[in-house]
Amino acid sequence: MTLTLANKRAPFELRMRAEEVRAVRMFLVHRGRNAWHTTWSLRYLPGYMHLSLESAKSHAERERKQGNVFYVVEIASLAAISDGKAILISELNESDAFSGVSSDELQRLNELVRLKSLAFDQILTVLRHGTIVWTQRSKDSEVVSLYSESVTELQPLTLESQLLRHQSQSAGPTYLLQWSSESSTYSTAALLKLQSALVSG
Repeated sequence: MTLTLANKRAPFELRMRAEEVRAVRMFLVHRGRNAWHTTWSLRYLPGYMHLSLESAKSHAERERKQGNVFYVVEIASLAAISDGKAILISELNESDAFSGVSSDELQRLNELVRLKSLAFDQILTVLRHGTIVWTQRSKDSEVVSLYSESVTELQPLTLESQLLRHQSQSAGPTYLLQWSSESSTYSTAALLKLQSALVSG
């Protein structure tokens, strides 16, 4: 499933009112030439974010060159869904995504506008950096909003969900990449709190 930047979609596609809001798992491909380093800054590149691990690994196969090491980083994202379509909002380079969003500010906003009745474009406006709901953010934080024409591959997250990091290993140019997995330091707590606020708002 190809994901596109939400701001590249036609305006009418973003005017759909969200029928459901979910916390979901997404997969970001990162390419390097050495071992994973915790200070690396992740950034969005077209085609590098996926809804499944299998899709992310296939992307790495297509992009592989001699000496490359690929990492697939699982991240917690917010999915607003309507009529089988979704916008997917992720905060990169933050160990607890959306922890900078204030519950108090969301509550105050909800007293003015029912959050759960918002359209896609309104949710994007509320959650972009610089709005009143953000009380803090790390200097490398980046909010990325993508549009998906299908929701069948969305993988829900719960408080018990664990986010992983996957690293490729080459067995030779004629073989598929081999992969190992380990726990990451990313948390789902703040994202799940945000999802709850939007559902109950």
